[in-house]
Amino acid sequence: MESYQHVLDTLRSIIESSVDDLDGGEINADGNLKGELGIDSLGMFEVADKVQERWGIVVTDEDISTFTTVDSIVTFIQVEVGKKGIPAVAEA
Repeated sequence: MESYQHVLDTLRSIIESSVDDLDGGEINADGNLKGELGIDSLGMFEVADKVQERWGIVVTDEDISTFTTVDSIVTFIQVEVGKKGIPAVAEA
């Protein structure tokens, strides 16, 4: 399984590329997705799409509704990747 930090760093890049006017340096694990980072519903779907593509996992609308912080997405990714037995480090 990829390390928490590696998933966080990759997710940080995904969020930065999906949301206008957001710098990767502003994105930390406890950052609130909607409030602090200002990610709207459309942005969340774009992030989810890129997460699915990057890690080969399924992210449902219900899953998206549970994401409140960056950490909640990282934890979700780690759990889903662990279920699939995906190799430890997969490059983007």
